[in-house]
Order: sequence, then structure tokens, then C-alpha cells
Amino acid sequence: MQYALCPSIHDPHAQQRRSDTFDYLKDTRPQVDKLAERFGGALARKDGRIVDPDGLIIENFNLPLNLMLGVSCEIVEGGLAEAVAELSLE
Repeated sequence: MQYALCPSIHDPHAQQRRSDTFDYLKDTRPQVDKLAERFGGALARKDGRIVDPDGLIIENFNLPLNLMLGVSCEIVEGGLAEAVAELSLE
């Protein structure tokens, strides 16, 4: 089995080789929670959707990254050392 570490990038080459990919993040809270904190509190809703202060829709898939990155690889909380340790458990 091949593995690849892809820190917050989508790695099509690893996926093409059918390697397992790992992304590491220090903060694995859902992205919508991180954005709420960044914008200073609860986010508004418009037509049932979560929006930022400018009224732009925020996707909410309960993932720590956007949908493309959040499902394309296994997410490990921490840094490179934690991701490498996760690889050794596989």
C-alpha cells in the first residue's frame, strides 16, 4: 500500500496512483465553526442556508475543510509528526 501526505491540498497524483492520502490540520473543527469564530459570532441564515456577513452562502458539510478537500483524504489532527504516526498505524 502506498501513502501520501497532502497538507491542505488536493493531490490528484496520489489519487491516480490509488495511494491513501492524509491531510493534517491543527484545528479539525467544522469549517463553519471556524468561520463563525473568525467573523465574531454566530452566522446568519438566509433561505435556510448559512451565510457570511456579506450574505455569501457557506457550505456546511460538517467538515474541517471544504467538501473537495474534506473527503478526498483522511484528516489527522495535529501536524506532520501526528500524520506520520498515523501512517505507521495503518
